[in-house]
Amino acid sequence: MKSYSFYKELTPAEVGDTGTHEIYIRFPNNFDYEKFFHGTAAVNNTVIDVVFEAKDLTDNSNELLNLRFVYYVNNANKEKRMPSLGFLFRKHQIGSGDIVCLESKIIEDKVSYYIRFYRKGEIEIYPTTVFMSRNENDDVKYINNELRSEFALQQIYYGAPGTGKSHEINRLTKNKEVVRTTFHPDSDYSTFVGAYKPTSIEIPVRDVTGKVIVEDGNQVTENRIVYEFVEQAFLQAYIKAWNAYIDASEGEKPEDIYLVIEEINRGNCAQIFGDLFQLLDRNGAGFSDYPIQADKDMKKQLAKAFKGKTIADAERINNIYGKDIVAQVLSGEKLLLPDNLYIWATMNTSDQSLFPIDSAFKRRWDWQYTPICEGKSNDGLPLGWRIKANDKEYDWWSFVQRINDEIGELTKSEDKKLGYFFCKPVNGIISAETFVGKVVFYLWNDVFKDQDMGSIFHDKEDKELTFNSFYGVDAYGKAIVQENVVEMFLDNLKLTPIGVEVSDVTNG
Repeated sequence: MKSYSFYKELTPAEVGDTGTHEIYIRFPNNFDYEKFFHGTAAVNNTVIDVVFEAKDLTDNSNELLNLRFVYYVNNANKEKRMPSLGFLFRKHQIGSGDIVCLESKIIEDKVSYYIRFYRKGEIEIYPTTVFMSRNENDDVKYINNELRSEFALQQIYYGAPGTGKSHEINRLTKNKEVVRTTFHPDSDYSTFVGAYKPTSIEIPVRDVTGKVIVEDGNQVTENRIVYEFVEQAFLQAYIKAWNAYIDASEGEKPEDIYLVIEEINRGNCAQIFGDLFQLLDRNGAGFSDYPIQADKDMKKQLAKAFKGKTIADAERINNIYGKDIVAQVLSGEKLLLPDNLYIWATMNTSDQSLFPIDSAFKRRWDWQYTPICEGKSNDGLPLGWRIKANDKEYDWWSFVQRINDEIGELTKSEDKKLGYFFCKPVNGIISAETFVGKVVFYLWNDVFKDQDMGSIFHDKEDKELTFNSFYGVDAYGKAIVQENVVEMFLDNLKLTPIGVEVSDVTNG
């Protein structure tokens, strides 16, 4: 299969909001209509015209639409557009800022066209025009600097704690080259990129004349503290990505490198990224739109890393910028993210208040929501995790659903809910100790700290349970979990032990 896709954010003029009667899609001058329409254009002296059938994917009837692409060659404004779309836009209530996707596919020599719409705010397109091409193996080939993958180059997986965000990234990057880091409140530019740090090296001892001292045939050495530049996660991934290009033959797809940032909003992103922020703007080819000047220390480190190396695909990359940018990258003079460097991150919605992420930073990322759902095995079967207390076992997924209902009702918020993977079981069992230490502590300290806890934190006499109620002490003063209190807490959520009929609990 080979496919080409065009994405565009619609302007007020295109949707008829500026007083014009025409509703259309305007294409940029660099839109390659010959490639997109597979050479089906009819050409005369004034107009290049393509009439084609498209399938509206939101219409279950599978009705084919007759659409038209025109290129007004001899006009003063040589405009490429798809006209007369009023009926389609009205049907789907398409407005300014919404995004249209036009896709052509070749499957077994048959060409088909599709249209998709995305509501304003659902996805971000930058730049406006994006092209993709795939071969039969679903690998992406380079054609006129097109994008190389269906995956977003910069993507943040967000959702409630324990929804499996990191697990999903691990799944997608299995057997890939990954550099991983975690942001925290003390993270800064130097801990993310790199900096000079003291290190110990062994050097020979010399006498006053400068001669190396030798005893019993061996050089006498001593340890000395020196400062060396230490590469951190960003620079490690950056060098790996460009080295992948260096190792690749001309036209060959270089190895993908993934920089994974856990808990991205737990650090001050503006402070951590610094001027690297500009590099996050990627062009249609997947490279940074705005290369930046490397500082003196970084330039020296990069020049050392790339010394004597060349890139076979340099001409293709240089053509994007109209200058020899590759030479500047390899000399360390310029910083430029290549299209094989993916930066993916995770974020818990419950931690949004740590360091707010500004809109300028947000728009440079794709956002992938990870919903709360039951954990499944690789075979698609429920994992069936259980909570164990007082020799009774409770279904973990049932607990997650019930406690999230309570959280939603009492806090009026989705941010504090927890996901299936919030706890790690042992052989499918979440012990009472793990349950109290992880779940109850989170509920008490983070969720209901400033909220009415309702009836779930009450004992049989309707007295309020404290967090201390879940613990007792042994003869040595060591804290031990009170499993009867755990059982009481689960009963308050109206959870029935596995193997016990509901009628038995009611009658008891």
